[in-house]
Amino acid sequence: MNQKQITCIVSVAMLLIGGVLWYGERQSETGLDTAGVAATESREQQDEKMIEEIKQGVKEDYPYLDVLEKEKSASLFVEVETLDNSFAIGKYFFGQEQSNQSGTWFAEKIENHWQVFNVSSNYFGICQKFWQHSFPKELTPDCWDEEKNFLVETSNPTLFFNNDFTVKDKEVIKIAFLEYLNTEAKEYLSSYKNKTLFVAVDANTQNHMRGRIFFGGTENRSTPFILATKVQGLWKVVYQGQDGPYCETIDIYSFPVDVVPFCISPDEKNKGEYITRWR
Repeated sequence: MNQKQITCIVSVAMLLIGGVLWYGERQSETGLDTAGVAATESREQQDEKMIEEIKQGVKEDYPYLDVLEKEKSASLFVEVETLDNSFAIGKYFFGQEQSNQSGTWFAEKIENHWQVFNVSSNYFGICQKFWQHSFPKELTPDCWDEEKNFLVETSNPTLFFNNDFTVKDKEVIKIAFLEYLNTEAKEYLSSYKNKTLFVAVDANTQNHMRGRIFFGGTENRSTPFILATKVQGLWKVVYQGQDGPYCETIDIYSFPVDVVPFCISPDEKNKGEYITRWR
């Protein structure tokens, strides 16, 4: 084989290789990479399917939302915060995204379908539900053991509480709660004094907290909620009761909307009526 023949063969080979590479690039540029497109569509469809199943699960677990949606023609939004294989945690918003009417949901993927098993106004639930679904310990929030009347603390507080809120903060708030009763509501003090108290956190910032006080044992009782704020660096309970706090109390201690979204109006015209505090 002479030099001319070798040169010709090399040139043809280079042309063939270049053609193959060009064709591959054109496939990518023109969207003809069907395997990649199919995979993307499949992921998007799976995400949409998950959102719809979560929405349906939230409505079934908390039917009141379904009624509101129909009555007010408002939409229910769901947001996935944590996704770990077959387990997921997120929030729901009613009316508009990031609205004041919101809460949390927990779900498990069973036979390729997402099933919501716990809906709450906060990161909280009944322990037996989480145990029944074998929810990972590190994804389980504070929960109430219905059999033992005992609050089981989460092993992962940074996932559920803001601003490095810890068990130590809870201990201080328990003391502050008893001090509040002693000065503001002595008639209730005997119900909580010398009892094993637990603090459930509904919402918190570095200096504000909304939550509930439980006590365990054979008798189970809880306040609907308490409000606490830091005064000179120490937690102080400033409200406890079944009704919502008056807006005046909220304003005095500068509670943010994320912690207290509703309060009772001091306006005579609307006295006793809840009003929404906007962000």
